[in-house]
Amino acid sequence: MRVLILSIVAGLLAAPALTAEESKNASCAVQAGIVDGAAQMRRDGRSEARTTRALTKAVEERYQPAVPHLVAWVYTLEKDALELEIGEAYAEQCLNH
Repeated sequence: MRVLILSIVAGLLAAPALTAEESKNASCAVQAGIVDGAAQMRRDGRSEARTTRALTKAVEERYQPAVPHLVAWVYTLEKDALELEIGEAYAEQCLNH
């Protein structure tokens, strides 16, 4: 499962130069991938620190500063929320911000 999540995040990072709107969409998608990855790793019983390290290594350098904050947020959520599509919800909020 971890490999799948990391592959998704890596695929999202492979986008070519984009317009401002496309760039925002790509940024929100990467961040949502981080949130989904953190949620999956938490469901799998991984520690917050291990999740942060793994996801930081998996994303492009410009997204690395956001990883600890997104992971910390995921680890504050009730366990029931982890079963929801939180990455999708995060992306929607990100795009509307």
